Amino acid sequence: MDYTTFTDDLIYRIGEYNQNCKDDKEQRRYPKIQRETWAPTNRYKAITHKIIGCDDPQCLRLLQECGYDGQPVSSQTSSTIRKWFELTNGHKFPPQRDIIRLAIFLCLDFFETIHFVLKAAFEEYLVTNDPQWTYLSGDSYIEILSGYNEDSNEKSLKGVIEEFHKNLDYRSLYWAFEEQWHMASSAGFTREHFKTLIDDIFKERLMTYENASEKIKNFSEYQQGLIEQLKFGTPEEQDVLWRCRGRWQTLQDDLNEIYIEIENTRLLNAEIEQEYLQLFGDLKIQYEELKAEIKIFERKKSWFQKDPNLTEEQVEEKIREMQEKLEQEIVDLRVKSALSERDARATAWTKIGVPMDAEALNNEKALCKKEISAIRKLVHPDMLMHNKVYQSLSEEKKKQIEKIMLEAMKIQPSELGYPPNFAYHDMRSLDGLKQVRRRIEEILKENNVRVELEYQIEGETILEQIKWLKREITLLENQISAAKGQWIAMLKDAEVCSKRDLLGNSDKHDEYREEMEKEIKLKEAKRDQLKKELDEIKKG
Repeated sequence: MDYTTFTDDLIYRIGEYNQNCKDDKEQRRYPKIQRETWAPTNRYKAITHKIIGCDDPQCLRLLQECGYDGQPVSSQTSSTIRKWFELTNGHKFPPQRDIIRLAIFLCLDFFETIHFVLKAAFEEYLVTNDPQWTYLSGDSYIEILSGYNEDSNEKSLKGVIEEFHKNLDYRSLYWAFEEQWHMASSAGFTREHFKTLIDDIFKERLMTYENASEKIKNFSEYQQGLIEQLKFGTPEEQDVLWRCRGRWQTLQDDLNEIYIEIENTRLLNAEIEQEYLQLFGDLKIQYEELKAEIKIFERKKSWFQKDPNLTEEQVEEKIREMQEKLEQEIVDLRVKSALSERDARATAWTKIGVPMDAEALNNEKALCKKEISAIRKLVHPDMLMHNKVYQSLSEEKKKQIEKIMLEAMKIQPSELGYPPNFAYHDMRSLDGLKQVRRRIEEILKENNVRVELEYQIEGETILEQIKWLKREITLLENQISAAKGQWIAMLKDAEVCSKRDLLGNSDKHDEYREEMEKEIKLKEAKRDQLKKELDEIKKG
């Protein structure tokens, strides 16, 4: 993942100011009196690190003539300012207030300033919480950030961003902007609305982008458009829109939490099945084979009793589909049983493996949550029903796609068998989820169905947006209700609960085997009796 540091953004923005002040057209974005003071035509650089410091006689100020307080941009001295740009372990993180004031001086818009402030705060959170960093000792600022910038650490960076977002103090951030000429409220944001805006920034995954990138500009324009539309609504409509946006985001988060619990429960149930087959697979296969034989004999007997004139070949043809399904189920069970024996490796892994620490585990869970969210968006009927290509498919084709996608969601053998002190013992692996997503995307692609995972609020007017949000909220509420039902059903599955109880009581294992052997003998007797009756019907 390409991550641009705050220091890089800061250097770029200062360089942009210096360059723009030499351009007759571009310099107009900055107040004339400011340019005359800090961008005289005979100077090579309008801004240097030195004059950002409050102790420099020519320090940058927010001029009273421009409507500000006339005070220095920064609260720190030039010697400290230089450390903002150091890439060593002597790096100093700029105060939030100074970043906001410098952004004002550089004429960044409100949304660019928020991004500027958030990125600086995120880097301070990431670096100062890294065990390898200590001020003036340990790894340097740039070594830590560069480590996260490597492809192998992409998931770690995303996880830390998720953790930073979770721990963000919205209230203090809002008041930091309000203390500087009510920037947030002047831009149209109450404290509640400001939180929605910040959540949008993380939802759009903007933290890794350059502050001057097109992505940030597009986000800024989109948000400004929303604010502009609000002006045409009544105060009541504006309040409804903001509350709907907040509710919409909250429900998406709630749904994702339930989805990850479903997938983790799916994994735990598969673990129970695997352990059960390791202990009783031989008996289970015998039992299921006998059940299948009995069902086939009963069906044949029924057909011959209905029509004695049917030939053996005709009856075989009538039950062919059912017989093939039963045979495939037995094959699948044999494979699962064989894999359970092959993958009985927990003890060995406990000795040679390296369990995942708490921080890495939190990062992994955050990324798994995003993958599950993407998968569910791909497979959920509410997403597909608005897709024109999908809707044009025949019902038979839709059912076929649905069946294949559900098959893709199943737990793979490689996801099973992790020991209790490993992360993946009770949660689906990130690699496993990525494989599921790729399989589903391939299935949809083969049928020319494209599902848009990232989408914005629709509607040209405030009333249209409210209408769209209310519809989406209703869909999300229905999805949450259905997801909760699915999760509860998985938790209360009678067969799984029975197997879990059995596995948890080793004293009952021998007794269970004896009971299974008795059941097998009864099934054998029933099968033999049915075969005998079937032979008599054929002769008669």
